[in-house]
Amino acid sequence: MKTGAKPPATAVGQAVTLILTGMAVASAPSEAAPPRGQITLYCGGGATGNGGGWIVRADGVMFRTGRKRPGEPDVLDRTTLPPEQVARWHAMLDAAGFDSLPRGEPSNMTCSLSRRSPSGEHVVLWGGGQPLPEALRDVVEEISAGGRND
Repeated sequence: MKTGAKPPATAVGQAVTLILTGMAVASAPSEAAPPRGQITLYCGGGATGNGGGWIVRADGVMFRTGRKRPGEPDVLDRTTLPPEQVARWHAMLDAAGFDSLPRGEPSNMTCSLSRRSPSGEHVVLWGGGQPLPEALRDVVEEISAGGRND
């Protein structure tokens, strides 16, 4: 390839590898849906500054983060979910119009749901008298149940 020339386009069906926050994640073949990123659900604040939540990577790795006692460092517990479960949550967020929901305002005790992807990040906040947006209730309940939707 000559210097300054554009690289050839990826062939249909060829896998692509993305680097997200320092981790390599293999995406589906190019004819599949666009690559999805990370979903994070977290609640924290209040008088103790305590908090916890879930980090769900596109590859199905899920981390539960939180403190055993106020003032201690966060602990990460790792589990693996079927990629179909993560795809379901992305579909639920899409159906809820997540990327167009208003951000909300932080409060003393704030919860947030965010989705980070190659195209950017969107965050929705609630708490302190601001209720969880109804459109997000089911996906928040499923994520907080650790992937169980039974």
